Amino acid sequence: MDTWHPVSAGETFRWQGDLEPGIQTMVCARTSPLSVWFGTGLTVDD
Repeated sequence: MDTWHPVSAGETFRWQGDLEPGIQTMVCARTSPLSVWFGTGLTVDD
């Protein structure tokens, strides 16, 4: 599943949903100037 939700500095966003079992990752980005970095990794167990 791919989800893009913009969050400004100082704001928070709570995502709720179902994840498939396995290794999941979260990637962070900013658009100006363009920059992308690894946010975190997690393992979802059934």
